[in-house]
Amino acid sequence: MAEQYFQESMTHVKDSEGAGRVKFLSIQDEFCNFLQITGQKERAIMILRESLEAKVGAFGDFSPEVAETYRILGRADLAQGNHIGAHAKLKKCVQIETFLNGSQDKRTLATQQTIDTLSKNSEAATKPRQSLKAKMALCTIPGKAKHNVAD
Repeated sequence: MAEQYFQESMTHVKDSEGAGRVKFLSIQDEFCNFLQITGQKERAIMILRESLEAKVGAFGDFSPEVAETYRILGRADLAQGNHIGAHAKLKKCVQIETFLNGSQDKRTLATQQTIDTLSKNSEAATKPRQSLKAKMALCTIPGKAKHNVAD
């Protein structure tokens, strides 16, 4: 029933004012929140991706609505294992949040902490790993006979 209400509201606003208008985009965001709560996260993410350009046009580059969309999309990328996409979106989000709220705001700090954690995990994953053969070579002493563990 609620989904039908959202659909009808969005259709009426879209027909009367257009899809790129603030009122339509606000209703659409509420609909995406509803979709996420009801377990339809993929559908919500698809709608948010499609609406990002219109939000920038309607609200401006540095708006809470655009920042929130970047946050949600970044978290979705993170959940799907797309660390590069998540990092880019969350970095854009924190830039907007810093501009709007300052670097010490709790949301800005939380987003920055997520980026820092993501960066640390990415660095750890990209460090060259020593192969097992190389590790074994380091453990052997040249000129000494290898002994069996059972010896």
